[in-house]
Amino acid sequence: MKFERINSAPNFLRPVQKNSPNNTSQEIKKAAKRSNGIVISVSHDDYTRVVGGIQNIIGAEHLEFNKRGITYIHLCPELALRGLSKITKSADFKFSIRLDGRPLLSINGQELQNTLKQLQAQSKTPLWVFHHLMGHSPEVLQELLSHGTKKPLLWIHDYFAACSSFTLMRNDAAYCDAPPPQSTTCSSCKYGSNRQEHITRMRRFIEQTQPIITAPSQFALKQWSKVTGISPVDSVVIPPVRLTLEPVSRPEPSRTLRIAYIGRQDKHKGWDIYYQLAEAFRRDNRYKFFQFGKAPKGIFRQFNTTVRNVSVAVSARNRDAMVEALTRHKIDAVVCWSLWPETFNITVHEAMASGAFIIARRQQGNVWPVVSHHAPLASRALDSEGDLHAYFQAGQLHTDLLKSPCYRGKTIPSTGSVEVLT
Repeated sequence: MKFERINSAPNFLRPVQKNSPNNTSQEIKKAAKRSNGIVISVSHDDYTRVVGGIQNIIGAEHLEFNKRGITYIHLCPELALRGLSKITKSADFKFSIRLDGRPLLSINGQELQNTLKQLQAQSKTPLWVFHHLMGHSPEVLQELLSHGTKKPLLWIHDYFAACSSFTLMRNDAAYCDAPPPQSTTCSSCKYGSNRQEHITRMRRFIEQTQPIITAPSQFALKQWSKVTGISPVDSVVIPPVRLTLEPVSRPEPSRTLRIAYIGRQDKHKGWDIYYQLAEAFRRDNRYKFFQFGKAPKGIFRQFNTTVRNVSVAVSARNRDAMVEALTRHKIDAVVCWSLWPETFNITVHEAMASGAFIIARRQQGNVWPVVSHHAPLASRALDSEGDLHAYFQAGQLHTDLLKSPCYRGKTIPSTGSVEVLT
């Protein structure tokens, strides 16, 4: 299978600094010398330039380690890929690198390995955190890990260990639940041709490195074990954010209810379903539809009268930007309709913190358990797209709002990997 480039990822970090790979190594050693320790974090893209849940978790983690005087080195592939890199030799694989958030020139695996050997000789052996292996070479990473200490952490933000389709969406259209690689489902999917090799390489990496499997929810840990067939030797659950909510009086709903979708226009996040709902009721003055996040792309730019975009960028330094935007725009309800079993979903936490009523698809992983725990009387679970349209057609949302309590609060980011490694 020929891997495709990911459009959302920069291709990739050619900083303006006039440093060489050797200077990059010197910069790392200089930072390590004056620090209380070193953490090396690995993910699929540059967390400072790409907006998303994993990126915000890494950003918050970076700040937490720096507060403790620990140097934070982040590695991502210089070349963005949808699956694993086919490169297995360290000298041939290039990393883009950030040192405490500052970009350095790219470095290859062999040069980085030599740097780590020198740090190890100075009793500055790093701790490792793997947030995502997309675009990486497990074999190169395993060589680098020989110069680490303690068990590494392997976060399971999604199901990449089971397939390069990390949401397990067959042909990016429907959830498949990770059937055997030899199945008809796999053979008719664009991710199926290299899946057996993908599973073999990922399983070998996990078995040989024995990481602490770090999950954002108990559901994620259970589902990941199911679809990968791997029973973790060591595991821990760390929610990326926690909620603090207090009861407030719900404003009287207006004649036109303000409905929102949060996040990018990704099919697996339910954007298509939401947009079709907005189109179906675009002339119904009972509803007005919004999308909070990046502006719509492509064909959706034509339909500003259907869904109004509110530009919001959440970052590690401004975690409540979405909560504040939803509150400021007086959003009555948020539709959460992911098509895959979410491992966590930060946006639904932001929606609850804003006081919005939650309309959710029941079978979307950790979403409904969290909503039913925090907002059982301020939410509605539905099973199908037909049920969603019928709910809006009947005007049931207005009735539900009148009788539901309202809670508002904040999302409190956890210290993430810090909780385990320190």
